Amino acid sequence: MFRLICAALLTAFVALADAVDCGLCLDGDYKKTVSNCDLLIDLDPNSAFAHYNRGDAYSNLGDYRKAIADFTQALKLDPNNDNADIAYAARGDAYANLGDYGKAIEDYNRAIKLEPKYEGYYNNRGAAYSNLGDYRKAISDFTQAIKLDPNSATIFMHGAIAYGNRGLAYAKLGDYKAATKDARKACELGVCDALAQLGKNKLIRD
Repeated sequence: MFRLICAALLTAFVALADAVDCGLCLDGDYKKTVSNCDLLIDLDPNSAFAHYNRGDAYSNLGDYRKAIADFTQALKLDPNNDNADIAYAARGDAYANLGDYGKAIEDYNRAIKLEPKYEGYYNNRGAAYSNLGDYRKAISDFTQAIKLDPNSATIFMHGAIAYGNRGLAYAKLGDYKAATKDARKACELGVCDALAQLGKNKLIRD
């Protein structure tokens, strides 16, 4: 009986720690988040939630290899989670930050397969293709992102970013008129980096 009671208390404590940790993992103090997730993982090594949150914290701290390890473990522990696309995309972002664009694209492919209507995944895959010099595939992805968020209605401004990214991809292909049109549209929607870059390089064409 005593063992059963202890087991029940431990289960309740783990559930409580999981709930508390969720808030801590979102408060912006990423070193503190890592420490809290470490404690939770010590209590419950099979918590996909804790591994994902610690991976996110590591990414924000720039420790992408540890982030990849945690995202991989989270996916291994709970591969059918409704938010698996987010974990794949987060791991893809970590690979991209390490310059491994091939693996990043593989993870973005997995994320898109699970959630084909989220524009951010196309934007990020397009950026990976751009970094590999495959500008036509990049343009295709940026175009899809724009179709899904044409007015940059989300708080992440993916539509605006996609217009800017597509403009820069067009510029790499020598289509400066298309590049200028997209960069100006991006700026109208609130993201002016691409237009500034074209202007700096004297590539704006009317």
